[in-house]
Amino acid sequence: MKTFIKKQPESFIFIVITILNLFPVLFTKFVPTLDGACHLYNSKLMNYLLFDAPSRINDFFIFNHEPVPNYFGQIVLSFFNLFLPAWLSEKSLIIIYLVAFPLSFRRLVKTITPNNLFLSYLIFPFTYNIIFFYFGFYNNCFAIIFMLIALNFWIRNEEDLSFFSNHLNTNKTLLKKRLLFLLLFLLTYFSHIFIFGILLLIIGVQIIIKALKNIRGFKLLVKKVISLILFSIIPLILIFFYFNSRKSTGKIDYLSFREQIFWLKNLVITHDENPIFVGILFYSFSFLLFVALIYRINAARQLWKAKQNENLISFIKKFVIESDLYLITCILFLVFYFIIPDGDGVAGVITLRFGLLFFIIACIWIATQNLPKQLIIVIITIMMISHFKLNIDRMNTVKSMNNIANDIYKLTEQINPNCIILPFNYSDNQRAIHFSNYLGINKPIVVLENYECSRGWFPLLWNLESMPTTMIGDINSEQPCIYPHGKGTDSSVKIDYIFIMGNMESKTDSCTQKVKKSIMDNYNSIPTNSDLMKLYKLK
Repeated sequence: MKTFIKKQPESFIFIVITILNLFPVLFTKFVPTLDGACHLYNSKLMNYLLFDAPSRINDFFIFNHEPVPNYFGQIVLSFFNLFLPAWLSEKSLIIIYLVAFPLSFRRLVKTITPNNLFLSYLIFPFTYNIIFFYFGFYNNCFAIIFMLIALNFWIRNEEDLSFFSNHLNTNKTLLKKRLLFLLLFLLTYFSHIFIFGILLLIIGVQIIIKALKNIRGFKLLVKKVISLILFSIIPLILIFFYFNSRKSTGKIDYLSFREQIFWLKNLVITHDENPIFVGILFYSFSFLLFVALIYRINAARQLWKAKQNENLISFIKKFVIESDLYLITCILFLVFYFIIPDGDGVAGVITLRFGLLFFIIACIWIATQNLPKQLIIVIITIMMISHFKLNIDRMNTVKSMNNIANDIYKLTEQINPNCIILPFNYSDNQRAIHFSNYLGINKPIVVLENYECSRGWFPLLWNLESMPTTMIGDINSEQPCIYPHGKGTDSSVKIDYIFIMGNMESKTDSCTQKVKKSIMDNYNSIPTNSDLMKLYKLK
């Protein structure tokens, strides 16, 4: 260990910072996010369906037979659930992400510009981005990791990955590399379809830039594009069927320009922590990006001045360098951030995804520039101090959300297995909208609030052909203020438990009043440890 520290002190510092970066998620039982509870609950359901599911689970849930591109996170959680408590399964997944993200970024920087490894620290403030830390889009986050790994692998093995290459190598080695690259493509696709498309775009731009600089540019372009298509043919076919079976609702949503500026400055990096340090992070990064642009523009000007009687093609070959790939790509993402809809009924939260990708690709491009070492050290130091100050705030945020999640989880001690629970959420805490799913992570329980099963984007679906109509007294679940279920059979079943989060008294509509009366007539109240939630059991 001492030898490693002496020989590679910078690498040791990176490892220490990676470990310190885990602190916000280490000291609580749960690390609650918007969608995290639902991901965790459905991973438990997957195991029940695979390994002798109770009848109630089979009645309400089935596997989605379509190979949808959101499988990775649920499969990993399901695997961990085989030998770990559910809360520890989720925490293990989050820790893997928090370690793999900076390491995969650093590995890419080392491949592209090994002398600029200190700039790999730029990625740490983006580990707790809004997509991960607030929304809990775990598949999207892991897809970015696979994207970075696949891009690095392509750069290091581009000649071997071309099916038209004359590059000398053993057939066994070539086959191994090509299979591994195909696996990375599949992992990226089955994590997130959007990020897979971005991976193809980045590699495609790189191929075009290299073709422009090569004498046999057109032939090179055709050969590399064909090779890329061959590697991506399976995901491309799956993408075709995925979108062919889904039609847009026609409702196009855009964020306002003011919202776009707000999210770009604040929530793409972090969420509701100290605005001063969020600002320091944003402006420090922006300043470093601005300096890198000035250096690149200055280099282009020097090249233009040195141009003599060269023709346009010859000048372009000198002017365009491979690292411009990342500059071109991050500019594209910034443009997309402002002009592409945030959702169309099939896909959503597109704006923030492009915002996060803009920052990540900008980090890669900055790392390729030959900037003053003193400036890099100062900016990185300021950003790290701000980041870890925000991490202290995140620890408090996680702790407060953990208390809510843990109170819900404890209620499972009073709930019988193989039952049906209907949740009502009247809380103002938008982050806790799916927290009722924590009721189902310890026992085989049907929780009727499950957005994943209604979307068709995830591994599980409602079993509409066999699920009975669920009833609260004489009220069926087709009432407008209740989650609509149970259209598959003529049979009906009483809901065993009612879970209420927040203040039901705040709702005065006729449907809620009718439901409230039916609950009082047909259910007994069960004591809870929190004023924020109530639990009722069928009489």
